Amino acid sequence: MKKVIKPLLLLIILGVIAYFAFKIYLTPNERFKAINIIPGNSALIIEVDDPLNTWKKINKSTVWKNFTTNKLFNDVNKTISSADSIISNNNLLFKVFGSRYILLSLHERNNGEYKPVIVADLERYSKLASVKKYILSLESDNLNITKRKFKDFDIYEIFYKKNHSTLYLSFHENLAVLSYDQHLLEESLNCILEPVLGRNDQFLQIHNRIFGDGLMRLYINYSQLLKIFNSQGITISEEVKDFISSVYFSGLRMDAFDCQLNIDGYTNIKSDQISYLNVLSKAGTGGFTAQKIIPKSTIFLVRLGFDSFDNFLIHFEELLKKEGMHEEYLDNYNKIERKLDIDIQENFIDWIDDEITIFSIEPRHKNMQDEFFLIMKAKNRRSAIKNLEFINHQIEKKTPAKFTTIEYKGYDINYLQITGLIKLLFGKAFLKMDKPYFTIIEDFVVFSNHPQSLKDLISDYKEDETLKQWDTFQKFYKKNFDSKSNVFAFANVPFSVSSYTKTTTGKLKNDLNKNMSFFQKIPFVALDMKSKEELFQTKLVLFSDDSLYANELIDIKERKPVVEEYTQVDVDIENLNAIQSSIKNEYVNPFEIEDIVIIDLTAKKHFEYYSDSTLQIEVEVNNGIKTGKYTEYYQNGEVKLKGKFDNDKQVGTWKFYDADGKLIEKKKF
Repeated sequence: MKKVIKPLLLLIILGVIAYFAFKIYLTPNERFKAINIIPGNSALIIEVDDPLNTWKKINKSTVWKNFTTNKLFNDVNKTISSADSIISNNNLLFKVFGSRYILLSLHERNNGEYKPVIVADLERYSKLASVKKYILSLESDNLNITKRKFKDFDIYEIFYKKNHSTLYLSFHENLAVLSYDQHLLEESLNCILEPVLGRNDQFLQIHNRIFGDGLMRLYINYSQLLKIFNSQGITISEEVKDFISSVYFSGLRMDAFDCQLNIDGYTNIKSDQISYLNVLSKAGTGGFTAQKIIPKSTIFLVRLGFDSFDNFLIHFEELLKKEGMHEEYLDNYNKIERKLDIDIQENFIDWIDDEITIFSIEPRHKNMQDEFFLIMKAKNRRSAIKNLEFINHQIEKKTPAKFTTIEYKGYDINYLQITGLIKLLFGKAFLKMDKPYFTIIEDFVVFSNHPQSLKDLISDYKEDETLKQWDTFQKFYKKNFDSKSNVFAFANVPFSVSSYTKTTTGKLKNDLNKNMSFFQKIPFVALDMKSKEELFQTKLVLFSDDSLYANELIDIKERKPVVEEYTQVDVDIENLNAIQSSIKNEYVNPFEIEDIVIIDLTAKKHFEYYSDSTLQIEVEVNNGIKTGKYTEYYQNGEVKLKGKFDNDKQVGTWKFYDADGKLIEKKKF
């Protein structure tokens, strides 16, 4: 929204109405509902009962102060503060408008901008016999005012010469309607004759639940959200698109605290559509114990909870039957069972407990995309291990696929080559897990598309770098959310934005980078949803703390190796023997190889190069694992180190050479 309503122009109009309100006594009348005036293409509606007192409370919070570091919020802040000051210092204006119901809705226009409609409920002060004539008399050097007819309504066009903006104003019974877009105002007036949202059962179901609660209410119209993303050049995942297309509206009460913005209410879903929310609404709730092993460096996560995975699948299949897709599902199910001679129910489904989590972390290695994971909680660790071992045995027996287990820091990393199994059971949101690697930590089976990702997760777990061990996250989670729900989503905002800027281009990328300091002040955003009486209780919490990013988060993001610094000093010749002895004691093992990350899992050889593009390392690989000959070179092209790997481990005799090609040392593994 590039234009913000100018307080001076708006307050002139408000002053006129206030003047006549106290000149003329008006008897109360039946009030026309403001929501009936809002066009159906509204993307977001904000509803406030007591605007000035609401603003005073929000303006004092740390959350809002941090928000105003962003230019858009700062412009809004200046405008509202100016209006607040003028109204608060004018007793007449305050009595009429200080505690009036205000409704603001945002609408996309043809040029991609979003413009508001503002509706003010003036109650008995609205039917002012002379107000319309008086508005016309306000014309001056700064204001040009005209009146025109639109159907049965009078529209006042108030042109503010100083900044060349026009405010369009009309009245209907107890309501004043304003907009800077004349067509938008006309759409609103049409809705008086034919209400859209006011007759939308799904919207009214949400609106009636929360009307009058909280500092203010927000209503999200999901049918407009995809248009917003498209018009603003925002790329969203298929999973987010599926979520948006599966719901109608959210109605959310907002309360501001010092470091938090709490937004809670209800969301209604499309009951006849295949979606995770639809299935979860009938499958019970689950916990979030996977935080024991999820890294602190997580960008984004979604946890789905249910009474049991069996119950989840039962309702999932019911929806497939309604959509006529159940036969295809069973056909693919049976094909996998016949091909591998396994029982999917017994060998896979039966050991899954009450929660699954998908999440990603920022890549820690060159050329790697975001590292993506799927975690399934197991009812029994031994049962999960036994059945997954059986499935792998059947894969080796029935297919050409071969993969040797990798051991890393005490945990086995395996490969589950069953094309389509996870997609079949969990849907297209899990396409990235088509042929995953997996490991088992505590009671959790963790899948990822790259063995290096699992190594990173294991390292974090061993070093207690998890959400469970992060005090700040634990306080945030326990304070705001129940232990069980259907959906819990969490985003580390600075990490998420940083990751997103790597995949986007143009103006959006520049805007994100410019506002990075703003995003750093909102480290956590979390959403929780729990099914209740055909609706989802919905809670969104924004946590704002500009010191957290500077202290804790930056430590997580920038895990750089420690570089020792050396200082050159003058040495007496008599001390030379002592220094040589010291150098011998600080022996560096030439056979110790830094971790090599194989990005291309289909490659048969992996190469790494010096900064001048000369070859540094070549190694034979299989499925992303070092298996075969390894050769490392000096920058002059001479061999430095050579040997062999077997399943990521050094084997046989390794040889180390100096820069002239002379053999210096051998070691047998």
